[in-house]
Amino acid sequence: MYRASDDAALVRTAEAQVLASYAALVQVVARVAALNARLVEGGVAPIPLATYTPPPAAVGVPASVDLLQGQRAYYAGEAARLGEALRAMESVLAQRARPVAPLRPGPRAVPAAYVFAELSRGAWSFFKIALFPPFTMLIAPFLLLPWYAGPLAGAAAMAAFLVVLWGVSLAVATKRLRLLARGEVGTVLQKSEAYSGVRLRNWPVLWTNGWDISLRAYSGLGSVTTLTVQTPRGRIAQVTVRTGPSFRGVVLVDPETGGGLANCDFASAPRPDARGEWDPALPGRVWAAACFSVVASLALATATTVAALVSLDLLAF
Repeated sequence: MYRASDDAALVRTAEAQVLASYAALVQVVARVAALNARLVEGGVAPIPLATYTPPPAAVGVPASVDLLQGQRAYYAGEAARLGEALRAMESVLAQRARPVAPLRPGPRAVPAAYVFAELSRGAWSFFKIALFPPFTMLIAPFLLLPWYAGPLAGAAAMAAFLVVLWGVSLAVATKRLRLLARGEVGTVLQKSEAYSGVRLRNWPVLWTNGWDISLRAYSGLGSVTTLTVQTPRGRIAQVTVRTGPSFRGVVLVDPETGGGLANCDFASAPRPDARGEWDPALPGRVWAAACFSVVASLALATATTVAALVSLDLLAF
């Protein structure tokens, strides 16, 4: 009888511990849910959060100390995991909340790193698409077709393609560099969002929060944001941004032409420093994309030159 009484007391103690552990988890979940609302508002991916049920008991299985201790350990582990993620994201938000100096009026100097990134943006846009397998199968035949007419024809076609590719890159970069040198930060007067109809699943997209731009996975429908912005000089402009998550970044508008561009559409991911000038540091992903574009273009140009020289030698022979 005494043993049965002791076992019942142990079970009641274990039940109390499970309830306390679950209550602590509920408090952490509430804090995470509140933080997730701030993260989404700030353009940051939220912390994955599940729905936790109260301490259950399996149907037909009497409660035991081992069963209850397992539940307590699970709830405590989840509370610790979510608490760690909570503290990490709170530090991220605190860092992003640090004030950034306003961008000083133009004309302003554009760092050489920005010039390099913007010049290679057009080429990177092509290579990024060409390396995606479904598009590779569509693009490759058009690039290889001239070679069937002969090495010289193939080399000439490839050379023309590279000239056009980098010519377009130069034209686009010229407009963007002018905007970086003279653009003014626009005040958003109107914002309308619509879904693009493209569904993304764990696709890397740019998340914006003011001047901060981060590359994160996104699942959901793509969005098209139309912004009506006004410059400090009173000019009104329309800017369209195509992203996955909602756009919460900054828009630069040319005070003379009225053309504008969102900060996430620049290859250089521009951001002012403490003096209001452009911070010359580039994210690693920008360096990787720009360098890859240059190396890939040089490789194609070298292969084309070698093929042309070999064909000329064969013709001479």
